[in-house]
Amino acid sequence: MKYKQIDIRKKMLIPIILISLAGGLLTLLLTLYLTEKRADEGLDKELEQTKYAIQEEFKQAEYHLIPEITILSTNPSVKEAIVNNDKESLKRITDPMKATFSTDSIKILDKKGEKLIDLGPAMPIHRLIAESGFRLTQVALFTRDNNALWITATVPVRLQNNQVIGTILVANRIDSNFLSEIKKKTGVEVAFEYGNLFIGSSPEAISTALKYCYKEEDFERSAGKGIIYGAPYIVDRIEVKTNGGNRAYVYALISTLDSAKAKKGNTSTILSVSLAMLLVLVIAAYFVGQSISKPLTVMSRRARMIAEGSYKQRINYSGIQEIDDLATSFNIMSEALEENRLKLEEKAYTDSLTGLFNHRYFHDSLSSEINRANRYQHPLSLIAIDIDDFKRINDNFGHKNGDNALKSLAERLRDSIRITDIACRVGGEEFAIILPETTAYQALTVAERLRLDMSSRPIEEIGRITISLGIAAIPDHATDKDSLIEAADIAMYQAKRRGKNLTLIYNGDILHGQDRGEDRFIEEAYYIDTLHALAAAVDAKDQYTHSHSEHVAAFAGLIGHELGLPQAQIEHLRIAGLLHDVGKIGIPDHILNKPGPLTEDEFAEIRLHPIFSERILARTKLEPVLQAILYHHERMDGSGYPYGLKEDEIPLNARVLAVADSFEAMISDRPYRKALSIEKAVRELEQDSGVKLDEAIVNALIRIIERDESVRDIIAKRNNRINPRPA
Repeated sequence: MKYKQIDIRKKMLIPIILISLAGGLLTLLLTLYLTEKRADEGLDKELEQTKYAIQEEFKQAEYHLIPEITILSTNPSVKEAIVNNDKESLKRITDPMKATFSTDSIKILDKKGEKLIDLGPAMPIHRLIAESGFRLTQVALFTRDNNALWITATVPVRLQNNQVIGTILVANRIDSNFLSEIKKKTGVEVAFEYGNLFIGSSPEAISTALKYCYKEEDFERSAGKGIIYGAPYIVDRIEVKTNGGNRAYVYALISTLDSAKAKKGNTSTILSVSLAMLLVLVIAAYFVGQSISKPLTVMSRRARMIAEGSYKQRINYSGIQEIDDLATSFNIMSEALEENRLKLEEKAYTDSLTGLFNHRYFHDSLSSEINRANRYQHPLSLIAIDIDDFKRINDNFGHKNGDNALKSLAERLRDSIRITDIACRVGGEEFAIILPETTAYQALTVAERLRLDMSSRPIEEIGRITISLGIAAIPDHATDKDSLIEAADIAMYQAKRRGKNLTLIYNGDILHGQDRGEDRFIEEAYYIDTLHALAAAVDAKDQYTHSHSEHVAAFAGLIGHELGLPQAQIEHLRIAGLLHDVGKIGIPDHILNKPGPLTEDEFAEIRLHPIFSERILARTKLEPVLQAILYHHERMDGSGYPYGLKEDEIPLNARVLAVADSFEAMISDRPYRKALSIEKAVRELEQDSGVKLDEAIVNALIRIIERDESVRDIIAKRNNRINPRPA
């Protein structure tokens, strides 16, 4: 039979078998060599790990004694008993400590070195301890006594005037039990040698150590490793030292029998695997011919699926060049079709100006999320957002800058939400956020973060713009899409009617936490632009308090929400935060910006600024916030100013403002110190909690910091404004 007439499967099978035989033989030889080499490397690694583990065990044994003896030496009762030579008291005090510390022996000497008490077996006293006059401090040493070995720590007992009144020695035996624990951890037999006395984890360990301990030349010839190779053990001599400077040797006996068995087992395994691989290759070669026709069949089937609209079709083939090229071309075509489909779909669902999802995607996604929320009984919130006075922006600054305002809001909106949240532009200046797995009050944190960001950071060529936001949730306020959208819109339009730059949660006919009297106060008194201008004027006067007032206002609002205060009271807190330092307008600049400590006269002027603030605002319609501003420097223990009020004498809003103001000051640079980290600031607040600051309010702020990123986001945005990134 001619070669051309041979079946293609056989044409592929013959060379594969020959190549497999040659390759298998080479692989076998190389694998055996590498296995032998790896086994030797593994043995070296095992030696290093064993040495490290043994040295660590002895270090731990030493370190275990040091803190125990330090505790004893600093115990006032122990000192008193030593001074009074009261042995009974010493025994009564140290007996339970001995059991607690798991110490074999405790010895206490007076300043002359005479024994006062000796608990446990009698321990030897190392000559270095005696020669030092029993004045060695926190020193550990190996000692021996007849047939016992010890690790002993000593420390002198001193009075406050540094006079030595005695010495405490604590010791643990180094015995077969101790070495057996090391054996359990390392898996090797060990023997310990000190002063020609040997103790081992087993009799065999002692006899082997005795056999090799005198072969000093063999240890020195072993490449400086302290290792002797000899069946059936590799003997590794390891030096251990105490912090007192004396040393001992530990002999680790690593069995070579296990290594030999492992090598033999590895060789058998490699031979078996090689033969199995050869058999697999032969069988695989038989099926290669058949596999050539399969890609063509698959390609035909996938092409029909693409024609039916399923574009995600790929052919994974690597073989005959012509078929491979055809499969590659097919995949390129499929990917191009899928990419074009996605682009068309993205254009259909994306707002071209802002890059957010559009009105169509909003309605599709909201329907899907509501179905999921109802199915699993999970909450779902919707935030409706509208730019305040957007027509004025277009009229005054042009439509191009109006578009920039929309894009700026979209960008900040994206930065304010989670990956799972869905941000959409649903109309001209109207936006919406769908928040799965989120309650209305959790959504309030997101909404407030966005509102504060928009109102505090001006947009180029436009300045500061504000937004009004309404929040509604399932199942609290609605059960279907239309009623949820309507509820969020009602809350948003109520926010606009109540002065704008406001977030409200829908609550039926009566909005959350406000009555008509409070409505009138908000409508008549909250001159938002004027308040921000006053706060900016104060912050500009003090170079170290950039945007301080706005951030105090933000923190106070977050705390108010956490405490469950009514919405109107929360707004009062924000107003008070904005204006709490307005009285500093009357403080000279050289005092506000002084880099060093203030004099008593200068500090007396600083103490007047709450009174100045109250007087400046007294003739305005801001009466509900005046007490918070006047008393925000009062402290729970009466150490504050200007009137030294304490505890419940201080109004609640003033206590909230005190915590917000203190926290913002801690995390900001000041003339006399750099800003603290959030963690250090929390520790400072905890120290003042219940003493200078209201404990419940401090705890509320800490809960906010630990639960979400709202506080960190405010700080990060402030830092970005102070230290903007280079363009």
